[in-house]
Amino acid sequence: MRGAVEFEAGGQTYEFRLTISRLAAFQKRLDESFIDALRAFEDSGGTDFSRLFEMLACGLGCDPDAAVAIVDEMDVAEAGRVLGAAVKAFFPQAENDQEAGEVQGDAAPEVPSKTASGKAKAAPKAA
Repeated sequence: MRGAVEFEAGGQTYEFRLTISRLAAFQKRLDESFIDALRAFEDSGGTDFSRLFEMLACGLGCDPDAAVAIVDEMDVAEAGRVLGAAVKAFFPQAENDQEAGEVQGDAAPEVPSKTASGKAKAAPKAA
Protein backbone atom coordinates (compact mmCIF):
# COMPACT_ATOMS: atom_id res chain seq x y z
CA MET A 1 0.00 0.00 0.00
CA ARG A 2 1.24 3.49 -0.87
CA GLY A 3 2.93 5.21 2.05
CA ALA A 4 3.24 2.04 4.15
CA VAL A 5 6.43 0.93 5.87
CA GLU A 6 6.72 -2.10 8.13
CA PHE A 7 9.17 -2.12 11.02
CA GLU A 8 9.86 -4.09 14.17
CA ALA A 9 10.06 -2.80 17.72
CA GLY A 10 10.03 -4.77 20.93
CA GLY A 11 9.52 -8.04 19.06
CA GLN A 12 6.36 -6.82 17.31
CA THR A 13 5.81 -5.80 13.71
CA TYR A 14 4.12 -2.46 13.07
CA GLU A 15 2.89 -0.75 9.91
CA PHE A 16 3.49 2.98 9.56
CA ARG A 17 1.11 4.18 6.86
CA LEU A 18 0.38 7.67 5.64
CA THR A 19 -3.10 8.24 4.25
CA ILE A 20 -4.95 11.37 3.20
CA SER A 21 -7.36 10.99 6.12
CA ARG A 22 -4.55 10.56 8.66
CA LEU A 23 -2.66 13.55 7.25
CA ALA A 24 -5.82 15.68 7.32
CA ALA A 25 -6.54 14.68 10.94
CA PHE A 26 -2.93 15.47 11.86
CA GLN A 27 -3.18 18.93 10.30
CA LYS A 28 -6.54 19.66 11.92
CA ARG A 29 -5.33 18.55 15.38
CA LEU A 30 -1.95 20.32 15.28
CA ASP A 31 -2.70 23.22 12.90
CA GLU A 32 0.43 22.20 10.98
CA SER A 33 0.89 20.00 7.94
CA PHE A 34 2.80 16.75 8.28
CA ILE A 35 5.47 18.06 5.89
CA ASP A 36 5.86 21.27 7.93
CA ALA A 37 6.17 19.16 11.10
CA LEU A 38 8.79 16.99 9.40
CA ARG A 39 10.77 20.06 8.35
CA ALA A 40 10.55 21.51 11.87
CA PHE A 41 11.76 18.18 13.27
CA GLU A 42 14.70 18.24 10.84
CA ASP A 43 15.44 21.88 11.73
CA SER A 44 15.58 20.89 15.41
CA GLY A 45 18.41 18.49 14.62
CA GLY A 46 16.12 15.58 15.43
CA THR A 47 15.51 16.68 19.01
CA ASP A 48 11.87 17.85 18.82
CA PHE A 49 10.52 14.64 20.31
CA SER A 50 6.95 15.86 20.75
CA ARG A 51 6.72 16.38 16.97
CA LEU A 52 8.39 13.01 16.38
CA PHE A 53 5.79 11.26 18.54
CA GLU A 54 2.92 13.14 16.87
CA MET A 55 4.18 12.19 13.39
CA LEU A 56 4.65 8.56 14.41
CA ALA A 57 1.20 8.49 16.00
CA CYS A 58 -0.24 9.80 12.71
CA GLY A 59 1.32 7.02 10.66
CA LEU A 60 0.62 4.31 13.21
CA GLY A 61 -2.99 5.37 13.75
CA CYS A 62 -2.52 5.60 17.51
CA ASP A 63 -2.19 8.29 20.15
CA PRO A 64 1.19 9.94 20.85
CA ASP A 65 1.59 8.11 24.18
CA ALA A 66 1.40 4.77 22.38
CA ALA A 67 3.97 6.07 19.86
CA VAL A 68 6.29 6.94 22.76
CA ALA A 69 6.09 3.35 24.02
CA ILE A 70 6.92 2.02 20.54
CA VAL A 71 9.90 4.38 20.07
CA ASP A 72 11.18 3.32 23.48
CA GLU A 73 11.52 -0.17 21.99
CA MET A 74 13.55 1.07 19.01
CA ASP A 75 15.69 4.19 18.71
CA VAL A 76 15.32 7.67 17.29
CA ALA A 77 17.46 6.88 14.22
CA GLU A 78 15.19 3.96 13.30
CA ALA A 79 12.10 6.13 13.90
CA GLY A 80 13.57 8.71 11.53
CA ARG A 81 14.27 6.02 8.94
CA VAL A 82 10.65 4.87 9.14
CA LEU A 83 9.38 8.45 8.73
CA GLY A 84 11.68 9.08 5.77
CA ALA A 85 10.75 5.84 4.03
CA ALA A 86 7.02 6.48 4.51
CA VAL A 87 7.27 10.02 3.13
CA LYS A 88 9.17 8.71 0.10
CA ALA A 89 6.54 6.00 -0.40
CA PHE A 90 3.62 8.43 -0.07
CA PHE A 91 5.17 11.15 -2.25
CA PRO A 92 7.05 9.02 -4.82
CA GLN A 93 7.43 11.83 -7.36
CA ALA A 94 8.22 14.62 -4.92
CA GLU A 95 11.06 16.91 -5.86
CA ASN A 96 14.28 16.76 -3.89
CA ASP A 97 13.99 20.27 -2.52
CA GLN A 98 16.65 22.32 -0.72
CA GLU A 99 14.53 22.07 2.41
CA ALA A 100 14.55 18.25 2.31
CA GLY A 101 17.28 16.93 4.55
CA GLU A 102 18.17 13.97 6.63
CA VAL A 103 15.72 12.73 9.17
CA GLN A 104 17.75 11.34 12.04
CA GLY A 105 19.71 8.55 10.44
CA ASP A 106 20.55 8.04 6.80
CA ALA A 107 17.08 8.43 5.28
CA ALA A 108 16.50 11.72 3.49
CA PRO A 109 12.83 12.15 2.60
CA GLU A 110 11.99 13.98 -0.56
CA VAL A 111 9.28 16.44 0.40
CA PRO A 112 7.19 18.51 -1.97
CA SER A 113 8.33 22.09 -2.32
CA LYS A 114 5.91 24.91 -1.60
CA THR A 115 4.35 27.54 -3.78
CA ALA A 116 4.34 31.21 -2.81
CA SER A 117 0.99 30.63 -1.04
CA GLY A 118 2.65 28.08 1.27
CA LYS A 119 0.78 25.12 -0.21
CA ALA A 120 2.67 22.06 -1.41
CA LYS A 121 3.17 21.93 -5.16
CA ALA A 122 1.81 18.91 -6.97
CA ALA A 123 4.51 16.77 -8.49
CA PRO A 124 4.48 16.76 -12.30
CA LYS A 125 2.82 13.74 -13.91
CA ALA A 126 5.12 11.29 -15.65
CA ALA A 127 4.90 11.33 -19.41
